[in-house]
This record gives sequence, structure tokens and C-alpha cells, in this order.
Amino acid sequence: LLRHLLTAPVTPTIYLTGKCLSVFVVTAFGFLILVVIGLSVGVDWGPPLAVAALLVSSALAAGGLLLLLMSIVNSERQGDTLTTIVIIVSSMLGGAFMPISQMPEMVKPVSVFTIVYWATEGFTKLIVFGGGIRDIVANLAVLTAAGVTFMAIGALVLKRKIEKGVV
Repeated sequence: LLRHLLTAPVTPTIYLTGKCLSVFVVTAFGFLILVVIGLSVGVDWGPPLAVAALLVSSALAAGGLLLLLMSIVNSERQGDTLTTIVIIVSSMLGGAFMPISQMPEMVKPVSVFTIVYWATEGFTKLIVFGGGIRDIVANLAVLTAAGVTFMAIGALVLKRKIEKGVV
């Protein structure tokens, strides 16, 4: 599929920029649906600016991770398998399935290495503890830095593959 796309009159940079943007938009839209459903059943997400900032930084981190994972595999099928594994393991370790406080002590230090942890903790600060933007600055910083880093590495890997003709 990528080989066909690369026959279009666009540079690899334009293609990669579009890929990064599309992954971000789809991910942000997924988070937005989650927020809207929550609102419809009475969830008080917290201050709208803080929620929007956390939604955007979480989407950036998730989108960046997905782009990175897809860039290191050799086929779409491998990418689907790898992303599914990473999403499930990250969700389990990061507190999406069970609160971090209820996890075994040996798992807790590993949790902080997942983007799910930083997003979940941010939303917990807003929803459960009534926090605001100041309370989630660290979460926003980690998620944004992770997203930008993952996207940059993923785009670099894809660009190299394109230039080598591997794709």
C-alpha cells in the first residue's frame, strides 16, 4: 500500500507529515468520543481547558507510539499484531484496567514507563480529585514529549525505509 502511495507526486516529507497528522487526528477523535460518551452519562471531567490539553497530549503520545510501532514492522499484519500487544500490555500496566494503587508493588515502578499511566493519572487528578491544569502539568509534559519523540523516531525510520526502497 505504501509503495502505491509513494508513486503520487509528493515528497517523503509531505507523506510523513500527512501520516503523522492523520494518526494524531484519528487518535484525538477516539479520545473525544470517549469524553462525549462520558459526558452523556454524567461524568464530570473537570475544567474544559485541562481536559482538552490532556486529550491532545494523550492523543499525541498514543499517535506517536502507534506511528513508531508501525514504522518498525515489515507488514500491516505485523503492525496490527504488535500494536494490539503493546496496547493491551500498556493498558494493563498503566492502570486502565485496574487502579495503580491495587496493583502488586513490583508492577508499580514499571507503570510509569507507559503513556497509559500518565494519561490515566492525569484524568484521575481531574475527575476524582477535582484538579485543574496546574495539577496535570507533569502529565502533559511527559505525554507531549513522548508523543513528539515517538513521532520523530517513527517518521525517521519510515523515511529511511522509503529512501532505501525497503517499503
